[in-house]
Formats: sequence, structure tokens, C-alpha cells
Amino acid sequence: APYNKLYGPVHSRGPNSGTILLQGKTLTSWGEPKRADVTFSVAKTYLALLAGVAVDRGLITDVNEPIGKKLKGIGFDSGNNALVTWAQMLQQTSEWEGTLFGLPDQVDRYRAVTFAKAPDGVKGDARPLQKAGTYWEYNDVRINQLSLALLHLFQRPLPEVFREAIMRPVGASDRGGGPAQSLAAAAAGRGGFGGGGAGGAGGWGVIEVFETYNTTAPAVGLTCEDYSLVYRLAENKQKPMVTLDLDAALLGEQPAFNTIAMIKGSEKPDEYVMLSAHFDSWDGSSGATDNGTGTLMAMEAMRILKKAYPNPKRTIMVGHWASEEQGLNGSTAFTEDHPEVMKGLQGLFNQDNGTGRVQALSSSGLTDIGRHLKQWYTQLPGFFTDSLSANVVSWSFNDVPTGNPGGTDGAVFACFGTPSFGMGAVGWNYGTYTWHTNRDTYDKIVFDDVKHNATLAALMVYLASEDPEFIKRDRSPGTWPANWPANCGKVPRKTRPRY
Repeated sequence: APYNKLYGPVHSRGPNSGTILLQGKTLTSWGEPKRADVTFSVAKTYLALLAGVAVDRGLITDVNEPIGKKLKGIGFDSGNNALVTWAQMLQQTSEWEGTLFGLPDQVDRYRAVTFAKAPDGVKGDARPLQKAGTYWEYNDVRINQLSLALLHLFQRPLPEVFREAIMRPVGASDRGGGPAQSLAAAAAGRGGFGGGGAGGAGGWGVIEVFETYNTTAPAVGLTCEDYSLVYRLAENKQKPMVTLDLDAALLGEQPAFNTIAMIKGSEKPDEYVMLSAHFDSWDGSSGATDNGTGTLMAMEAMRILKKAYPNPKRTIMVGHWASEEQGLNGSTAFTEDHPEVMKGLQGLFNQDNGTGRVQALSSSGLTDIGRHLKQWYTQLPGFFTDSLSANVVSWSFNDVPTGNPGGTDGAVFACFGTPSFGMGAVGWNYGTYTWHTNRDTYDKIVFDDVKHNATLAALMVYLASEDPEFIKRDRSPGTWPANWPANCGKVPRKTRPRY
């Protein structure tokens, strides 16, 4: 076909394969599950799950509603395209027409699939389009168009939404790799692979670290190279010995606390603008990018504000939260203990995804947020707006916030219906190499990006503080949980028994 392009070598497909695990034990396998193979059609499952999340959050209130009714200017505005619904895009009966990423939908017209009736034409020919909803066709350009629509609907990068709403709540690995098979015995003692402990994060020489509830067998994580060395020595009957230097101790109940700083407001001291980052990290390394860089950003932004803006209109605070990794405990405790701050919160800016330069501002829950953010954004120097992606800076935040657990401390404040802004950063292989791993060390910090983020954060806090209007608490459209705000959760004031 004239549109086909092949990038790189490929090999023939293997059989249908898979494995089902339950609590670390293999229930059944089929095909060749250990074969490295090309993954086909996973995007359709991925997007269908995200559409389900959108329905749960009230972003899609009727799957039979035309997409163009809510999303303007992205290809659903005229002709047959204006009639296309979410259901039709998901079921591939939309007959959507257009060009995306340089490829027209015609590339997949007359496409043949093994279980359907053979088409009457040649793939890539200009098949006459039918009325939306009346003709099924396997069309990857339209799948990409569905992805674009969901991106505009969530107003956040879709991998972030998927990780927050699907992967983390079920304890799944979101980077590949996964725990080593040698941990299977220990997994039974902590509720399966999702319960914690060491695992693979997908990067070379990386061990992912979480807490463990293991009470059955000691579990020791080794890198591939070290494990292979021990294996070879044992296989050759050379009697390798591994010495463990264990100096940890269970100290029982210990006090935990947040670290809070404040610059008192001069005109509206009972209204607040906050910076937010968690102070704790996993002990597999030093926590440089999770979340040392977020803490550095907030501290440096406060230093800038203290020097350049010592008498802010509103009170400026920073929250360095404790026990984020154990369930957003520090920030949730703050929301319970300080209702006066929640009532007067003009905006909270949270950064918790690595050392990279901020490229996205996201929020949810309140319809009035977009108007204010647009006003602040237009006052930023071009140096900062140039680094923000137009696809993810939006002015119509209609998303219903998630409940507990959320992915980071900012989600706690959003859940309770206050203006919370996530500062999304460039990846710098954060998810592969440093997030919750033994490689999260000082040398991974990109200081130019951290300085950029600190200056941007200080500017955003200044603009929020100077805003003559207070962000109204009108909730965004959509189906909010019936038990809101109870769904946002309560924080434990004592350590849960586990050992």
C-alpha cells in the first residue's frame, strides 16, 4: 500500500501467549510467554480503560453524545465528524474522516482482518464513507484520533492518568521488569508482588524498592549482574557465600511531622498560596528525584519570594510532607488539622515527578480554575511559556478529582475541592531509572531544570497571591462521588500493625 512504512527489523509473530499470576503463583500459562514478541493492539485496550476512567470521573456523561459537543477544534466540528460519538470511536464504527500525524484515515480503508468478511476493495483506496455508526472498520488512524480526544478530555498526559487511575491502585508495575522470580516465596508472605519489596523497574542495573509486609522468608534483591555471578558460582559447585550487613531496627511507634514555612500576608492573611512537595523517600537510595528535587524547588522558590516579595498580598506557605510514600499521610493530616487553610486556599503548586523542567500544569475539580490560570499564564515571560506544552496547558478544567488514594500530595487538596495545580516535568528517564529505585542519587539531578522550576514556581505563587479575585469553589460538571468528600479518606494517626 502507498502509505505503509516499516521502521527497523521485525520477525514473524509468535502464538497467542500469556500467564496468569495470583499472589506470586502461576495459575496457568499458554503459548510462549517467555518469547520476546511484538505487542499488537494494546492501544485499544489502553484507550478503552481510559475511557472507562473518564466515565467514572464524570468527564463522559453519555457515551452516545457527539464528541464535538464538548471538544472543539480537534476534528469533530463539521459534517459526519460532528456526529461521531465516544461509543462509535471505541467500537470503530465512527467513519471519522481526516488526517492525523500526516496520515489520512484512508490508509486503513478497505482493511482486511481475519475474522471479518473480506472487503470489496484494496487497502488504502478511497472507499466511500458511510453514516457514522453503521460501518465497522479496523482503522488505526481513528484509534489515534480517539487518543487525541481523550488527551484533550483529561487535559493531562494519558500515561499519567493511566498510572494514577489503573496501575498504582492495583499494585501493578508501570514500567516493565517486575519482581524477580526469586522473590516468589517471599511474595506469599506480603500479599503478592503488589504488596511491596524489591522489584525490577525496567532500567539496566535498577532495583525498584517499596515497603514490604514479608513475614515468611527473607527477600534479597540483586541486580542481574550480581545474581548471574552467584548463579554461575552455585551452578559450578564453587559454594558462593553472600554476607548480609543488616543494621536496621524496628523502633516501634515514632513521631512523624510535616515541615511548614510561612510568609504572612499583608492584605489578605487568611487566604493562602502554597508550595507542596513530600520530604520522605525510600531507603534504597537517597531520594534525589523523588522527591528531593521537588523539595529543592519549593525551598528555592520560597527564598526568591522572601527576598523579592517580602510582603505578599496573601499568606504564602510551603508544605514539605511526611509519609507521602505510605499513603499521602502528612498532607492528608494537614487538610484535617487546618480547615482555615483549606477554606482560604487560593492555589497549591505541587511538584513530584522528577528533576525535569516543568512542561505541564494540570488541575481538576473547580470550573473557575481555568480563568485564573490563563490570566497568570499570560503574564509569564516567554522563556517559561515556551517550555510548557500547548497540549496540556488548558483553561477549562472540567475533570472530577480522584479520591484516595491519589498519586501525589496535590491530589489530596484537589479531592477536597480546593485549587491544586500539578507541575508535570520532563521525564529524564524518571520512571525507568530513579522512581523508587536504588539509582535515585544526587548525580541524577539536573540543576538547570530545578532552577528553572523554582523560578517558575515563585512566579506562579506571586501571580496567585496578587490576583484580585479569589478562586470560587464551584465544582466542575460530572458525576462526583455520592460520598464526597468522605471518599478523600482519613489519615491514620498511628502506624498500622504489620509485623
